Amino acid sequence: MNDIGLQLKEKRCEKKLSMRDVAAITGIDPALISKMEGGDRLPTEKQIATLAELYELNMRKIRVYWLAEKLFRRLKGEAGAMEALNIVHNRIEKLYKERVVNTPGLTQEIKEKIAKVDFTRQLLGKKPPLEKEHSRQREEEFLIEFIHESNRLADSQLNLQETTAIIKKGHVASGKSLHEHLAVVNHQDAMFLLRELIEEGKDFSVSTILKLHRILYRGIDRENAGKYREITPPVKDHLYQLPAHQKVAKLLQKYVNFYHKEEGKLHPVLLAAMLHQRFLKIQPFADGNGRVARLIMNYILLRHGYAIVTIKGDSFSRQIYENTLEKAHVDHKSDVFFHLITDLTVDALRNHLDWRPALY
Repeated sequence: MNDIGLQLKEKRCEKKLSMRDVAAITGIDPALISKMEGGDRLPTEKQIATLAELYELNMRKIRVYWLAEKLFRRLKGEAGAMEALNIVHNRIEKLYKERVVNTPGLTQEIKEKIAKVDFTRQLLGKKPPLEKEHSRQREEEFLIEFIHESNRLADSQLNLQETTAIIKKGHVASGKSLHEHLAVVNHQDAMFLLRELIEEGKDFSVSTILKLHRILYRGIDRENAGKYREITPPVKDHLYQLPAHQKVAKLLQKYVNFYHKEEGKLHPVLLAAMLHQRFLKIQPFADGNGRVARLIMNYILLRHGYAIVTIKGDSFSRQIYENTLEKAHVDHKSDVFFHLITDLTVDALRNHLDWRPALY
């Protein structure tokens, strides 16, 4: 039995599932499940993703074990296997450190902007760390701004001062709806969930996305919170035809699989931009897709040590945001959206560089 087989068997037993139960849920033959658990058969990448979702395994970690087992099976008994592995290790390490951008058709201008992002991040890393209280104050300010602007893009009428008072003091903004207040509090809780995932090394999955949406719409729309849309809007309601609602669950699983496959290959800023754009192409929910997409983008950025990126909700910034998404989805010009997100990432890092606590 190998590490993969052991983990699969332990999780199946922990959930008190028989092999036939797993087969009924996943469509994988019971005989294959037995061979996987016994180490006689290595699961395919698709089977690993399916079982990881069912067993709530960390997809990234289980995929590492899967890749290790593939290498072991290929190289065991080969003369010079260790030397070959050392060469591969050095090449991959060099590739990772240089953050080679391997997106087909990526322009030189985007590559230069990515280099600018990393240079600015290096400058931030060289600055003396702030005292704990000042660091907390800075992160709180940027978090509040993100929540305010993300809700503003969703047509909230709260201003920044009102949003700040709701978060810091629990105040009620006069003349504003209960839903607008809940949107602020819920958004903060959604960010707390993402930070918890990052700090505890938990996996990002379809269930995470559903939970984010459920938190965002807690007390606002109980009927649709955390549930896929049940209709396919006509094309006249959008700039392009959305996928049929019956396909949403499958598309979202592919979306998460793409994330796990490309993490470590693509530069984090590009991956964050891609996940943002692709999520809005699917639009799995009846409402709130933009807010979830912006949360996912920032989960990736924060996980890799970047700053929170805020897309402003004023009319000019909103128009740029919507136009770049339109070009990405309708004209298939994703580089325009990449430009926007890389520029905003540089701005966010510079804001951290320039931030100074007001000391009185």
